[in-house]
Amino acid sequence: MNGDLCYANLDYANAPGVWRDFGANVSRSAANRPWMPALGNHEIEFGICNQTGQQGDIPGGIAVQGVAGNYWNGPYGYGHYQSRFLLPDNGVINYDGNRLRGNFYAFRVGTVQFISLDADDVIYQESASSYLRSEPDTPPMITTSGAAIPNGASTYNRGYTGDLEFSRADNSAVPDHSRGQPNLQTLWLILTLAQARRDPGIDMIVVFMHQCALSSARANGSDLGIRQAWLPLFDKYEVDLVLSGHEHNYERSYPVRGYDRGAHGTVVSANPEQTAGEKIDTRRPRVVTTEPVAVGDLAGWDTQEGTVFVVLGCGGNNGPSNNYGTDPETGAPRAKVITRRNVLTGSPAAGFRRYAADTVEEALWSAQTNPGDPYGYAIFDVDPGERPGETTITMQFFAVPAVTNRGGPLHDGTTTLPEKPYETVVFGRGISRRSGCGFRELSTTTA
Repeated sequence: MNGDLCYANLDYANAPGVWRDFGANVSRSAANRPWMPALGNHEIEFGICNQTGQQGDIPGGIAVQGVAGNYWNGPYGYGHYQSRFLLPDNGVINYDGNRLRGNFYAFRVGTVQFISLDADDVIYQESASSYLRSEPDTPPMITTSGAAIPNGASTYNRGYTGDLEFSRADNSAVPDHSRGQPNLQTLWLILTLAQARRDPGIDMIVVFMHQCALSSARANGSDLGIRQAWLPLFDKYEVDLVLSGHEHNYERSYPVRGYDRGAHGTVVSANPEQTAGEKIDTRRPRVVTTEPVAVGDLAGWDTQEGTVFVVLGCGGNNGPSNNYGTDPETGAPRAKVITRRNVLTGSPAAGFRRYAADTVEEALWSAQTNPGDPYGYAIFDVDPGERPGETTITMQFFAVPAVTNRGGPLHDGTTTLPEKPYETVVFGRGISRRSGCGFRELSTTTA
């Protein structure tokens, strides 16, 4: 589960009830198999909230907020999430003394190592809990518990596990040791990836998180923060698959490794810190190949040569985002990239305005989308092979015809499940050499 489980943060007054209903809804499945989620922006439900959008701006921090009666859901806003899932312990204690168990974690199934990350810690986009009203002198929102959420309250969790230092040399972000508080999640990720690659029993590494490093959807798009902090590590340790949500659609990339140097992005949304038309280095991932290798009758991708990114955010929300960016002149895929934090201006008395921070790039890496159906699910079958190093993962993505309650009577919840997958692909390390066929073009769509 790639984050945004039930959107309880959109119902401030009834968040516990939303989580209760979600738990009851999924219990038939969760009672019989482990549900292993990743944190999304909608899991942030007013942790360290404040009135200017900058964490720590209110003198006294948490203590003052407690006295003021502000809504409290744990130090990072993850209280409801943490109380409902008992997840593997990463052994990390944050600089503020809070344990980070379950915020990010790893587990192994057979020859595959799975790593769940909290991308809220590194992204630029600000899209978590907020009560930002543009009307002047907006009174506080009062929840059913009597807690007051003042106008301008906003939670922004970037860097909550420590500092990141920007490196101009390769447009990356690395743990910053200058203040003695380097980003703990990234340090843990380095150690976890290194251990996995040294383990002879682990063939493939699958990372899952909520926000997207590669997405051509017009709704959210790609986030430069993930590209800067974690894609260099995915390259170094040859991560095979990266799964994400955030967008309510399906998209798969070609294998990528490294990045295209240069200013390949163009600012489209002017804001106090950027000018429309300005050229930006979006650290656009470099495509290894656009031609799959034959694996029997299926199309395969050699993940030893490059990491494949898959967006699987098509599980439930009735606000689909399978509207993908295209160049109006060429029709080629085009992606929005969030290159810095959304600038917030104003005050409780004057009202607030949040600016977009959007840049567009040519999405050479986008291989497959589904503009027809916003909903669907994927099945992953792992074959460990006959000897070490022969693991393959076959993914079948099934598109589900959309049903909606918008503009009509309530739907009864039934739909026609697909009989054939929309796409079936095989991922494996070194399969281009094992197949003996070399790379050749195949159709990856079976529907």
